[in-house]
Amino acid sequence: MANFNTHLNVAFMVSGTMSLTVYKAGLIDDSGFLMCVALGTIGGLLPDLDSDNSTPIKLGYFCLWSGDALA
Repeated sequence: MANFNTHLNVAFMVSGTMSLTVYKAGLIDDSGFLMCVALGTIGGLLPDLDSDNSTPIKLGYFCLWSGDALA
């Protein structure tokens, strides 16, 4: 089974390539391109969420709890 780094790299490459194709076709603008890449990369990390030692869940908890500490 693939790990976090594999999912991250492949999701970024695929979503970047597809977003660039749609951007060059003139269907989206600059901000749409960045949004498509970001959402595609996040979507590629979803298979990691069911793992007991899930890196995306650890990052989410870190962002939530460190945000409270800073406020």
